[in-house]
Amino acid sequence: MSESLPIDKELQFIKQQLADIHSLLLNKDAIKPEPDIINLDEACIILKRKKQTVYGWTSKNKIPHIKKGGLFFSRKKIYEFLEGGIKKTKDEWLNS
Repeated sequence: MSESLPIDKELQFIKQQLADIHSLLLNKDAIKPEPDIINLDEACIILKRKKQTVYGWTSKNKIPHIKKGGLFFSRKKIYEFLEGGIKKTKDEWLNS
């Protein structure tokens, strides 16, 4: 059987939660977004493909990539690549 907290403890808990939220909002600029440039391992995870498949795509220039001291990809370009594979429905073709 669970007992409810006394009202002063509940208010203290709520005040602490609000203080935490306030702190997060003040520090939101300190939170760094995910980097756009990713390595081969990360690209394979997003694409759900093996390294050899992704290597093959890069050698045939089927997927946008960067070769500078290694093999890298733009996260944004990877998602655009995936979206490019979406097939239009008959209605979408007729209405475009």
